[in-house]
Amino acid sequence: MRGGGFAGVRGWCTAALTLSLVPALAIPAGAAPEIADPLIGDCYEISFESSSETKTETWPDADPVPCEESHTFEVTRTGALPDDGDLSAYAADQCGELGVWNQVGVNRTLAGIIRRPLRIEARSFVMRGASKYVCGAVAVQWSSGGVVEVIPSSSAIEDMTPRERGSLQYCSAAERVRRPRVSTPTVSCTSKPRWEAAAWIVWTAFYDDYPGRAELRARATRLCGAGSRVTVPKEVDWSDAVPRSWCFRRYP
Repeated sequence: MRGGGFAGVRGWCTAALTLSLVPALAIPAGAAPEIADPLIGDCYEISFESSSETKTETWPDADPVPCEESHTFEVTRTGALPDDGDLSAYAADQCGELGVWNQVGVNRTLAGIIRRPLRIEARSFVMRGASKYVCGAVAVQWSSGGVVEVIPSSSAIEDMTPRERGSLQYCSAAERVRRPRVSTPTVSCTSKPRWEAAAWIVWTAFYDDYPGRAELRARATRLCGAGSRVTVPKEVDWSDAVPRSWCFRRYP
């Protein structure tokens, strides 16, 4: 009986030793933690290096934060990347601004016109290890040098109050004698004097092909209304995802 008991203890010790080795074998020391999988509606505090000309980056090692806290990126869509090709271009194509705006409930077109547009832009990321792309929305402003900068938000875009939405309207401090330029620094829309972007005309709702600047200017003048100053895209801008004219109104 003592012999049987000893054999049982020896067997138990061997099994315990084997089990104690399993975690060490399964998770090597120093292994990198797994990156959180982005989900639609998640918010992230990400430091953006891209300007308005480069909107696709590699997904950083980041964990989501509550959307009620400071964040710079809100996920609107994810999907699989192709096996080859230009992955950044593919991600950017999947993350177009019209789709991102629709998903967060801003800058929606009505008969080809977006009233009181907000400074919300689309950004895209490539998750190479997971072979996924991530689309999202960011709030932006123009710096004094005319460069678009991503700025933090403290609520999900769909949950923004009217006051928060108003703070993201496009307003320019251009001089009275000059027409406003899209790249002029943004100012608060409570400032005076100011130019305020009252509307965008999204030309793909009216034309399949570029109709020429004269046609666009004449139609933009009618659509924007009396007293407005308008911008007109060039033919080279027609390949943009959202070729548009800006309707600016002056507030003294």
